[in-house]
Amino acid sequence: GGAGAQQAGGYLGLLQRAQVIRNQYANIASLGDSVEQLQAAHDAGRIDRFQVDLARQAWYNAQSQLLNAVAEYETTLDTFKLLYGMPPNLDIRIADPMLDQFNLLELELATLRTRVTDLLSMLRGTSDAQAEEAADDGEGVEVAPEISPAELAQLARIATDIVTAARRQLVVADEDIVKLDAALPARRAGLEKLAKRDDVRSAGISEDLLAPELLNERAAATKRDLVDLTARLETPWARLALLADSTLPADRLRGELTGALTQLSGELLELSLLQARARLDAITFDPVELTEEQGYCIASRYRRDWMNARAALVDSWRLIFFNADDLQSGLDLVFNGDIGNVGSNPLSLDPSNARLQMGLEFDSPLTRLAERNIYRQSLIEYQQARRTYYQFRDRVHAGIRDRLRQMRLDELNFELRRAAVHVAITQVDLARLRFSEPARPVAAALPGQTVNPGGGSQFGDTVARDLVNALVDLLLVQNDFLSVWVDNEVQRMQLDFDLGTMELDSNGLRIEHKQPLASFAEHLPDPAPCED
Repeated sequence: GGAGAQQAGGYLGLLQRAQVIRNQYANIASLGDSVEQLQAAHDAGRIDRFQVDLARQAWYNAQSQLLNAVAEYETTLDTFKLLYGMPPNLDIRIADPMLDQFNLLELELATLRTRVTDLLSMLRGTSDAQAEEAADDGEGVEVAPEISPAELAQLARIATDIVTAARRQLVVADEDIVKLDAALPARRAGLEKLAKRDDVRSAGISEDLLAPELLNERAAATKRDLVDLTARLETPWARLALLADSTLPADRLRGELTGALTQLSGELLELSLLQARARLDAITFDPVELTEEQGYCIASRYRRDWMNARAALVDSWRLIFFNADDLQSGLDLVFNGDIGNVGSNPLSLDPSNARLQMGLEFDSPLTRLAERNIYRQSLIEYQQARRTYYQFRDRVHAGIRDRLRQMRLDELNFELRRAAVHVAITQVDLARLRFSEPARPVAAALPGQTVNPGGGSQFGDTVARDLVNALVDLLLVQNDFLSVWVDNEVQRMQLDFDLGTMELDSNGLRIEHKQPLASFAEHLPDPAPCED
């Protein structure tokens, strides 16, 4: 990813891909809202057709990317099944709340906004005269079919159901604010600790980025904006409630319903962004408080392969003394004798027919050529074993250093990516605010520009492109933000494995440590090295 974190594999990779798909779905809902708002501006003569088509093209591209992401997820899931001995046609579903906190854009709210977009697509149309005039200008305009009064009444009732669902999303937003308040103390403590790191100062990172005061200001602004949005939502809700049982003429009812849903669509996007801001600041990051010296000591005491490597080195050292014993002089006291029988009776033994020999045998060191070669070979093998052991130890040490380095990088990147998501949300807000800017007077219509009857061009030439880019950037930084957290979880589990402290239950599942990793080093000797 763009934040230096790779796509995870295995089970965590499946969860990450599923979350990316949810992010993509929410992005499609936002692009759909934008297309409908731009289409309304085009129908009012406030924007040219090119900008509407630009946003629509981005919408289609996002839908295609979603289909590709789903297909890749299914392929990865089949590979996962084969890895664990399951047939690929087995219908399984991966469900885990581990990454639910990264649902920054509420999926139910995205579905609700998609329903509003669908209603607007049905309601919004162009007359035959407008279509002919646009065709003369070289623009293609879709002509919407006529809607009967009964169908309009049905759409109005559907709109009231959407209002009911939107009210539930306000309750969800209030719950997100409560979670944000609960997470603020831990977030402030984490920012203060992160700001004291030497690499943060040397990298020239802005102090405001890690300032707890800025976090407090953002949280307070989110609460104020939610209160203001709740008040603003009452306007389209009240309009839609009146239209549900309205006896207005069909044309006027269609226009009023379109206007109310257009306003509701924009406010729901704002609600989605407010939820994202609250959830974004509520996500906590638990750093691993472990030095590389502590990690080295823990690994030297808990890794079984380290114990085996140490024992193999000791065996090579003992073999030297074993082979050295054969190089010493030998002085042996030798006894030899026998006793014979008399006659043909084998049991008739006669002591006079016996002999006894006794002597000394001396083996000089000067004749120990084979033993000397074996001894020298054992010396060479010991040096080889010692170098192999040092290499093993250094590789473990380097691996632990690399894990801790990457986790420290993830800790800092996590806050940088969080800030990037905040900026992306602000960009979407600013792009949307341009829709409410007052008309700018123009002397005459420029090529490709539509002038409204009041003589003012409501939007600039880049308003659609800016909004599309802001929404696409929001999706990218969301996925980067997620990738950093997932990468840290992968590094955390790999560090647990590298230290030798990972434990599995009877089903082969990893047992989560209730105590921090640094606690494993409390009873170890200090300072390092610990393997001596």
